[in-house]
Parts: sequence; C-alpha cells; structure tokens
Amino acid sequence: RLRNPPRSWVPSPLAIRRCPHLLRQVAIHAPVRKNVQRGADLYAGGVVGFGDAEGAAWPSELFGAPVARGELCAIVTEGGWAPFAVGRFAKSDADLVEDGAGGACVEVLLRAGDALWPTTADDAPGDAPP
Repeated sequence: RLRNPPRSWVPSPLAIRRCPHLLRQVAIHAPVRKNVQRGADLYAGGVVGFGDAEGAAWPSELFGAPVARGELCAIVTEGGWAPFAVGRFAKSDADLVEDGAGGACVEVLLRAGDALWPTTADDAPGDAPP
C-alpha cells in the first residue's frame, strides 16, 4: 500500500464507464477479474501482455506508456471496454524494473459492486463506449 497516498479525486467505475477515456485503461485476463472484484490488488502477472514485454522498458510496454507511482487507472477485462474497477499504480516504471514484477502493481481503490456502486438495472455496459 502507498504510505502517503496523494489526495485526489477518484472517479467511480460508473463515472469512468460514462467517460471511458478519462483514465488510462489496464486490461486484465478474465479469470483475474473475480479476485479484483473481491478486493484484491492487481499484480503484473494478471495484466494482458505480461511476459511479452522484455528489457528495461517492460513496464512501459506492458502499460502502453511510462507509469508514475500514484497515477490513477481504470481496469477492464481483456476484450472489453467498460471499466469495472479504478486503481492507483503502486509502483513506478523504475520501481517495477528494480523490484521486478513481485508485489501489487495497482492498488484497487473502487470496484463495481462496492458500496459506491448503484444497484440499478441500467448499470450494464453497452456494446461500445459512449
């Protein structure tokens, strides 16, 4: 966990579904979703493309651009567009290269189904982003 997390506004997964390009999206493998939905943090091994990226730039290749510790991101299931969780990178590129892939790389802050998630019938995502 971040010892001194930056104070910032964190959009809910539902808000991100309505504005999906507000945060960087991190795609995960479908079986990992149930663990994240239950409150687990995200490890690099659960991210789509882990193992394909190599060398000192592997974190940037894996996440599509350099990451900063504390940066917010939206978590989506592989092949989907609708975020079901919002997290904060627990490590920077340099940390990931130095420490390796061990430990959580994204601290999950909010997720679909938590106390902030509405229990309405219209919360299912459509086929395409708005």
